[in-house]
Amino acid sequence: ISEAAIGLLSHPLTFPLTLGRHWTTLLSGNKQAARLCCVGARAECTLPNKYWRELLITTLAIDTDDDDDEESDMTIDFVGPDVPTQLKSKTIDITLDNDESTPKQLPKRELTMNFHSLYLHEVVLKILKSQPESSTEQIKNVWDGFVLFNPGLGHPNLTKHWKPTLKFLIGTGKPILFTAHSAIDAERDRQVLEKSLADCDDDRIVQYLVNSYASRMEF
Repeated sequence: ISEAAIGLLSHPLTFPLTLGRHWTTLLSGNKQAARLCCVGARAECTLPNKYWRELLITTLAIDTDDDDDEESDMTIDFVGPDVPTQLKSKTIDITLDNDESTPKQLPKRELTMNFHSLYLHEVVLKILKSQPESSTEQIKNVWDGFVLFNPGLGHPNLTKHWKPTLKFLIGTGKPILFTAHSAIDAERDRQVLEKSLADCDDDRIVQYLVNSYASRMEF
């Protein structure tokens, strides 16, 4: 298989496989009804269902390794002004056939995807309006974790726009996964993150590692 073909295949798969690799880290202990928010969503929210089924397969493999055979419902809220307005919520699943060679019955997995062509603070305001009795703590616990794919936090034209969003994300105390296009982008984003954490008196450490599932497409 050629490098060009590998690049084409790895480009869309980087989203579900990267997320699947870190899924358990993002769950805050909630494995049976996990809900994540993909902030600043772009290309990832338009992937065909077959690519997101790879996330279901990945998490199933991880849980099988951990000897966890419970069914689970997974939800991802794709949020951002670049989310196409025509996208509608949908649920996909994967049920693997169990035969005599299968050591145990494999659980069913479902993934619900919701799409919000809004900024994160606008989604939070909608929740507050629809649930006026919600407390600050309840709002912080709407999502178990957050993922931002290549957000460009440190880009000169984007930094100020990300500031209020980062303040909210950090304030939830939930796990956050960031990716970056390159080492240069990662370093730029790291500096912004460390300053935001310091401003919020949060002592979490920012650490970027090599992503085994990064896109290998060359531009």
